[in-house]
Amino acid sequence: VKKEATKLLVPGNIWKEYHVEVSKIMTSELLKLGLIDKADVQNEDPKWPAYKKYFMHGTSHHIGLDTHDYGLLHEPM
Repeated sequence: VKKEATKLLVPGNIWKEYHVEVSKIMTSELLKLGLIDKADVQNEDPKWPAYKKYFMHGTSHHIGLDTHDYGLLHEPM
């Protein structure tokens, strides 16, 4: 995990904002690796950004009795 992402994953931050910032990091890193290019990013579908080709799941989820317990993205961590 990049240093920038770990600074975001702290109590009080909003989950949705964390996901948005991690998506920016993922896009940047995939561009550096040459797995996506600028055209992919410029032409991406906002509902399925270019980085989702390699990182289709979210960055995290709430863990409870069931590993897919639902968490509110607009609530603080």
